[in-house]
Amino acid sequence: MDRFPHKLIGGGTVLLALTAALGWGGVSMIINGQLRQSARLFNGSETWRNFKENPNPIYRSFYLFNIENGDAIGSGEKPKVKERGPYVYLERQWKEDISIDKENDTIGYRQYRSYEFQPEMSAGNKEEDMITMLNMPLLGLARMIQEVPEASRRLMASFSEKMTAASEKITVTHPVSELLFEGFGVRPYQEFAEGKTEILNEVGGDFIFPETFMDGRFGLFEKKNFSDDGMWEITGGRKRNSAYGAMEKINAMDSLPYWKDDTCNALNGTVPTMFQPPLKAGRAMQTFEIEYCRSRTFEFEKEDMLRGVQSYRYLFKKEDMLSPEHNPDNWCFCPYEDVSKCALNGIGHLAPCMEGLPFLISGPHFLDADPSVLDTVEGLAPDVEKHGTYMYLSPPAGIILEARKRYQLSMELGPVSGMSIFSSTPKAYVPLMWVEEATDAAKTKFTLFKFLSGLQQIVDMVRWGFLGASIVIIVVGVFAAATRRNSLKSDKITLLQ
Repeated sequence: MDRFPHKLIGGGTVLLALTAALGWGGVSMIINGQLRQSARLFNGSETWRNFKENPNPIYRSFYLFNIENGDAIGSGEKPKVKERGPYVYLERQWKEDISIDKENDTIGYRQYRSYEFQPEMSAGNKEEDMITMLNMPLLGLARMIQEVPEASRRLMASFSEKMTAASEKITVTHPVSELLFEGFGVRPYQEFAEGKTEILNEVGGDFIFPETFMDGRFGLFEKKNFSDDGMWEITGGRKRNSAYGAMEKINAMDSLPYWKDDTCNALNGTVPTMFQPPLKAGRAMQTFEIEYCRSRTFEFEKEDMLRGVQSYRYLFKKEDMLSPEHNPDNWCFCPYEDVSKCALNGIGHLAPCMEGLPFLISGPHFLDADPSVLDTVEGLAPDVEKHGTYMYLSPPAGIILEARKRYQLSMELGPVSGMSIFSSTPKAYVPLMWVEEATDAAKTKFTLFKFLSGLQQIVDMVRWGFLGASIVIIVVGVFAAATRRNSLKSDKITLLQ
């Protein structure tokens, strides 16, 4: 009995050490290690198979803006638009030309995409639906020519004459299928390109005609079905674990060729589907976004439960799309020498990566753009719930659980010097379409994460229970030992008396 208190203290201490080692170390490390392993790239693994061909369905929904008063905007009436859609397409992604450089820990590949219309998900909308939009080739080329001072007057006169003879108008009406993937006829623009060489040689102008018109057709996603975005090179993460998924090169270039400064041309961050685990709450992440022709930042918003699974929610950083006046770091994303032409918040200029065509990118319905932009057109109603970009990630695995990437393409309408057809048009920012790319993890992933999350919760309860029990045992042992010592002292005093 004399050693009983010491046994209690010793047993409690051992239990405490085991609880700390297993509860806060071993079991949790095993669970988190398994989750992190699911985000590693090596040949033969499930992650590698999913890397080569995405097994999860990706649905791309297109919403097109029909111009309701197309005949009136030429005489100065404010454009009125009506959203039409969704037109939903199943997007399949797979990689080809894969190469592995073990020494440099890099992986090269081409990612291909195909699109298939999903009528049952498109709410009765059909690819044959007729939509009236701005005449993108007409307005785009007119603004491109306007930016070439030494050739502008002579070239614009020739362009205006050619388009007038071809009866080109400010707006065009085509089926959805042609506006998106099939393309509509642009033969007059192709003929103009083939005949412009003499004028440019005479005036010494530096004008590069967009290749996209040279096959006689144009569509917003023409040439993107069964196509790739070029040769990408990323970090595999086996040697450089902290750089897992980082962008290294595009088409053998370690920076972009579009913008005015190395800072803006830098390939910052990872590809949009790969994130280095474990994620840390509060930490922002950068991804390279091909639609924006640049890297964007995702800011941590909050910790949340998504369908029973712990997740972190991220949103696009608004400062990325502020004007140079409000965010000086963005000066080099303005393609013009006069940065005052990029004075609007929430609007990005894509001309440098769209063969010079002055397309604008923003949130759908100009979400987060200057209010003055919305004043130039009727029929828009930005809503962060419907139009905002977000993603939920698994913190220990760095895997996308749910993501909605949304963006809009637009063009600026207004008078163009030398083009009488635009002389009375109002200055307006006219949306063409907005796109939602929906990604959801497979149900099997949610099942796995739920199981591991549940297991972690059980481990948490058990470890706290054992922690409490070990502390109680130690306290009881200490109390018993102290009581025993006091009893012995009392006995000695009695004997002395």
